Amino acid sequence: MTAAYNYSKIRSTATNMVTMTNDQYGDLMTAEEYLLDRFGPLMSMAQVADLLDRSPDGFRVAMYTDSDLSRKLKPTVVRVGRRVFFRTIQVNDALGRR
Repeated sequence: MTAAYNYSKIRSTATNMVTMTNDQYGDLMTAEEYLLDRFGPLMSMAQVADLLDRSPDGFRVAMYTDSDLSRKLKPTVVRVGRRVFFRTIQVNDALGRR
């Protein structure tokens, strides 16, 4: 059974991020710039879960199932030892395409 995700909420969050002003430069930030500023180049599983408004455990389980979300995010995974991280720019691209 695949989990249903509220992609419209993700898109509206990304739209809101784009309209945020960057105080340092006085211009608009893109969603990619916002995510890089907030999370850096790599995101932990907990950070991606927070971005998707999911619990970390629920997100972890969803990543190990064959779902639309896991198929989009698995190519963004980077393993450092036993830890799992996601490339921020690729997460933005994967979630923004829908």
